[in-house]
Formats: sequence, structure tokens, C-alpha cells
Amino acid sequence: MRSGDVAAACAKYQASYTLDPQLGTLLHLGSCEEQLARLASAWSAFRDAADWAKKINDKRFALAEERARKLEPRLSRLQLTLPDDLPPGATIARNGKVLLQTAYESAMPLDLGRYEITVSAPGYQTWRGTIELTKEGQVLSLGIPTLQEAPNSASSRAPRVPQERAEPSLWARKWPALAAGGVAVAGGVVWGVFGALSIQAKEDARDSTGLEQWQLLQTAYDRGTVATVGMIVTGVGAAAALTLWTVLPGSNEHGSRDSKALQVGVGPSQVQVRGAF
Repeated sequence: MRSGDVAAACAKYQASYTLDPQLGTLLHLGSCEEQLARLASAWSAFRDAADWAKKINDKRFALAEERARKLEPRLSRLQLTLPDDLPPGATIARNGKVLLQTAYESAMPLDLGRYEITVSAPGYQTWRGTIELTKEGQVLSLGIPTLQEAPNSASSRAPRVPQERAEPSLWARKWPALAAGGVAVAGGVVWGVFGALSIQAKEDARDSTGLEQWQLLQTAYDRGTVATVGMIVTGVGAAAALTLWTVLPGSNEHGSRDSKALQVGVGPSQVQVRGAF
């Protein structure tokens, strides 16, 4: 700075602040940026320094606040005007850097120079515009038009010619029957296990008396109820599996336009099968 190489001094201040952020370094960086006529960068540095100093109750708060206040009328700004139909997920970038929404909701303070604004969204052509700020206190507006759909995106929504499907597998054709069979097997297991446990509890009750006998009989009754439910599930599942296996299309029936139209509904106590066979 003493030798007049302000650009080199700014680079060193920035490197120092990146490695070891200090309030004094940030203030020096703001002064350096102001001497290079990068007023928006200087203003941002002074604003950050003021916020920092206020949080830690540092006496340099007043200095940083005053320096930022004096720069504010000299700032050049860019206001982006967005279309009402901006697609969801659209991103806006300035010189390749994506902006947060809060950055373009109001006029953005910028250093003097040329800027490229790009707007992109999935399925749309990227829009590019350029603008140049040439003097202090300048406020320019850049209107962003409605984005145009990408050619490949429009063609992807065109109706497609249906293609012949490959023959479905046995599971794809018969899965309702196989599922009903699985239910029947599960019901059979419950039926057998709880039926055996119920019989055992009854036999143990014969050798007992009093409260213990009553508890064993109650256990036998509860297990018997579960076994009965398992028996019902087994019967319904087996009947449904046999019916579905019979009526569902076979390997050579799926390709015909007159193939079977089948609807299967399984409720808590019934299985409904309807359609044209």
C-alpha cells in the first residue's frame, strides 16, 4: 500500500483474511477495494465489518458503519426483472456463479464492469444476456424473457407408438394364485401349531385342579380359537389359489387382443373374482 501497488495489497489482504479472518484485515481490505474503485466490494467488506464489530462490541463499529454509509450513494446496481412464468427449479447465474434468490429480489450492488447473466431450467433453453455498468451511481435493469422449451424436451412429450410387449413370466401371470397359496400355507401352519398347543393345554388341565385347571382351560380355548382362524384362512386361501390358477391366462394367452380381462379383490373375509373369460 505504501508503494502504491494497491492491487497487490488487495490480493494480500484477501489471502490473509481467507487464512485468518480478523476484523482489522477486513477493514483494510475494504479500504483497498475502495481505492481500486470496486465500490460494491468495498461496501460489502465495510458492512460485514460493521456487523462483526457490533456482535463483539468493538469500538471500530462506528468506523465501519460510517465508511459503508458514505459509499452507499455511489454504488452501481443491477435490477433483474423476472417473467411471471419462470419454470420451477430455474437458476440464475452472474458470470457463471449461481445467485441466491435474495440476491436478485432487489437491485444488486455491483462493481463497475461487464456481466453475463444466464438463466437455465430443466427442459428449457438457457437464456443469456449481458450488461455493463460504466459509472458510479448507475442503476440498470435487465429484463429476462420467458424461457423457450428445449427441442428434445418437446419431442419427448410426443405420443409414442406402442410396442409389442414381451411375454410375461409365470409369476407375472399367476401371482394372485401364488399369493393366495402362500396365505393358505401360512394359515395351515397357524392351524397346526395352535391346534397342537390347544390339545396339550387340555391334557394338562385334566391333571390339574382349581385355579390352575381353569387357567389351562382358558389357554386351550384361546389357542383353539387361533387354530380355528388358521383353518378358515387355509380353506379360503386354498380355494382362492385353485380358482385363480385356473382362470388366470396361460403362457400363450397374453398376446391376444381377446385375452381374459380379470379383476381380483381380496377382502378380510372374501375373495372376489370377476371378468370376461
